[in-house]
Amino acid sequence: MKRVMCLAVLSALLIGGGVVLYKNSERFRVLINKGGKKVDEAIGPNEIEREKAETRVKDLEAAVDRLETEQFKTEEAAKSQQKRVTALEKKINAVELAMADVQQARSSVSEGKTAPVRGKDYTEAELKKLAKDLVDKRKEWTNDLPEQKDKLQKLEARAARFKERKDELAQEVVAIKKDLKAIDDKMKEIEALKSASGAMGDADKTVGENLEGLKKSVSDLNASLTVRLNKEDSHWKNVGKSGGDEADKFIEAGNTPSDPYAEIDAILKNKK
Repeated sequence: MKRVMCLAVLSALLIGGGVVLYKNSERFRVLINKGGKKVDEAIGPNEIEREKAETRVKDLEAAVDRLETEQFKTEEAAKSQQKRVTALEKKINAVELAMADVQQARSSVSEGKTAPVRGKDYTEAELKKLAKDLVDKRKEWTNDLPEQKDKLQKLEARAARFKERKDELAQEVVAIKKDLKAIDDKMKEIEALKSASGAMGDADKTVGENLEGLKKSVSDLNASLTVRLNKEDSHWKNVGKSGGDEADKFIEAGNTPSDPYAEIDAILKNKK
């Protein structure tokens, strides 16, 4: 137990110290912010946005649950209110029937006599008081009925709005989850392509860029070798040509007669 308390105190001190440093130390804030940026770069903006979307979806689902709870509570309140309205309407109907019975007994009651109303005898004065009580009760209940009905309508309308909002949000959740599934598939595809890019040499470039770079390197190498070979061929041809020219000149110089008579002798000798 003591160990747990010590760890709790140490954690609180570390957290509190971190908060104080963050508030009062510019260097510490820069370090935290830069560290956060490095982490963001390592994770990648897409993953962060995907996680944010997941959190928002959970919040949306919580909102759907809350609306469903409010809908249920309001519907239950509307049911209770409907019972009150129904009971009030039954009371009004009952008092009107009682009033009809009093009205019928009134015609038979006279001074010093009684008239039966629902199993009980009433004098003229008692009957009149009963009639007044019935009228007052009906007035009270009929005055209250519109207010109770209005309350019922408001509860039913509120419950209907909660249900409508809940259903709309639930549909949005389904649609967003479908979009997130498509996003997850794309992210997997991107990861596969990134892995392929890494295998090609540079994970920060696309497969196409790596391929284009490779093709350019091969093309540049081919062109460079072609230039070198052409240069070698050109030099070789020049060397061969210059050597042949000098040898031919030397031979011709040795075979050419030094005077016209010697040249004639040579020409006539070749004709024999």
